[in-house]
Amino acid sequence: MKLLNMYQSKIKMQAEAQHDQELCELEQRVSLCRALLEQKLGKEMPVLQECTKQIWSLLEQQAHEIKAFDLESIWEGFILDWDYR
Repeated sequence: MKLLNMYQSKIKMQAEAQHDQELCELEQRVSLCRALLEQKLGKEMPVLQECTKQIWSLLEQQAHEIKAFDLESIWEGFILDWDYR
C-alpha cells in the first residue's frame, strides 16, 4: 500500500509539473499572438481611420448632390409636390 501511495504521488507530481509546463507554454504563445495582433492593429488603424474619413466625406458630398438635384428637379418642374418625401 505504501508503494502504491508513493507511486501515485510520483505520478501526480509528474502530471502537475507537465500541466504547469504546458500552461506556461500556452501563456507565452498567447502573449506572443496578442503582441503580434496589437502590432498589426497599430499599423492598420490609421488606414481604417483614413478610410472612415473618406467615406463620411463621400456621404456628405452625396447628400449635398442629392439635395441640389432635388432642388433643380423642382425648379425645372419635374417634381410638382414640394413635400414628396
